[in-house]
Amino acid sequence: MSWFNANYLVLNVGKSHFLIFSRIGIAFPQLTHLQVSQGSLCRPENRVVRFLGILLDENLSFRNHVAMIRVKVSRSLGIIRKLRYTFPGSILKLLFFCLVQSYVSYCPIVWMSTFPSTLRSLSVMYNKARRLVMDTNRSSPTPLLSLRSIYIISCASFVFHQLHGNPPKSLRKTPMFISDSAPYSLRSSNNIHIPPTPTIRSDFNPHIACQQVWNSLPSSVQKCHSFWTFKRILKDHLIKNQID
Repeated sequence: MSWFNANYLVLNVGKSHFLIFSRIGIAFPQLTHLQVSQGSLCRPENRVVRFLGILLDENLSFRNHVAMIRVKVSRSLGIIRKLRYTFPGSILKLLFFCLVQSYVSYCPIVWMSTFPSTLRSLSVMYNKARRLVMDTNRSSPTPLLSLRSIYIISCASFVFHQLHGNPPKSLRKTPMFISDSAPYSLRSSNNIHIPPTPTIRSDFNPHIACQQVWNSLPSSVQKCHSFWTFKRILKDHLIKNQID
């Protein structure tokens, strides 16, 4: 509350909720309200809160958010199936970008950094829509990106902006390369040094996940200095090595 007071702001308790984050299960299930100076904050019964379009749960598993996107993709898939005999492939491709890919392309760094089992059902639904559109555009030279490729582009773009000093101030943390600390040359000298993590769940930290993605890229992609050139070469690389 001191931050609100220092910035002359008032907390709207009617539009605010609180969560207690934990690794497994529900922490302090008996705690449902939190008393503050402006009133009482409510803890949602399903332990889920929408924040900037992302459904946050107390375990940060993003199962609720993935389920929400899966429902939207499923509806869009039905629309595209009904229209595939009415419109040409180019129009179906535009519908795919508007009704399907727009949902999965929003903040994938956050909600795709989770267990593969959580994303499996969404990936199956997304691939159905992707293949349906690609089957009607067999003459198109550029295939549609897979769910994994969209995640890789988002993570790699984030690290690119970090290395070139373009991210917001709160995220402006320059990564350290292995060559900065290694006394001799290694094949991985150009990779980013990633500190060891205690658990698999710790690897879902966006900073660590993005750096792992960056280290998996070929050097020809990493050495690009222009962002648009970097994105074009990365996209070509992912299309050639497409993973569903």
